[in-house]
Amino acid sequence: MLTALSILLDAISYGMVLFTISIGLSIMMG
Repeated sequence: MLTALSILLDAISYGMVLFTISIGLSIMMG
């Protein structure tokens, strides 16, 4: 249970990082 929770948190944080990078790139590209 604890392992699944940590994996879920890792996936969420990783997704947020990718989301932020893609948003930043789209803004920079204009």
